[in-house]
Amino acid sequence: MDENPQRQDKPWPAFLDFIFSANMTAGTIRMVATIAVFVAVFGTVFWLLD
Repeated sequence: MDENPQRQDKPWPAFLDFIFSANMTAGTIRMVATIAVFVAVFGTVFWLLD
């Protein structure tokens, strides 16, 4: 898996670049990603337990 040097700071796949716009800071992306994962995990857990 060869890494593109320009994508070194981008943990998401290339096809998600249009979602994470270039003017977003790394902190904002990390915060949004953390919230998204939190909501997804707990939403799935509560849905399965319901």
